[in-house]
Amino acid sequence: MRTALIVFIFITLANFTQADEGCLVKDKNRMYDVSIIHLITNPDFYDGAFVRIKGVASTDIDRQRVYLSKESFENFIRSNSVGIKFHSDIFKKHPDILPIIHGTYQIIEGTFYQTSSTGGYVANVCRISAYYSGVAK
Repeated sequence: MRTALIVFIFITLANFTQADEGCLVKDKNRMYDVSIIHLITNPDFYDGAFVRIKGVASTDIDRQRVYLSKESFENFIRSNSVGIKFHSDIFKKHPDILPIIHGTYQIIEGTFYQTSSTGGYVANVCRISAYYSGVAK
């Protein structure tokens, strides 16, 4: 019983998913698994598309971004990142989860929107999951 509880807690923390009603995606079958670099260099191609990206998440209220690497995250290299726009009630519903994923590698799925000032952002976030590359740290 204790093992089942530990497994349940781990899965809950590792796979944080927002409710489907917040996920405004027309066609979930057409998802692009794209690197942050490719998203930054080709924002017009992915504008309005459902994307999956991997990177270091910053969940601070004033700095919600996904960075290419830990170094970019630690040094606030904005050019190596894209924005994230969480639903307004996400901080109310899951206040304990967001600090846990801050500064860690995550897989994020949502709709990408291009902007001229910041390069772009991922909105309507449908999935945030811990990303493990299999490399020893």
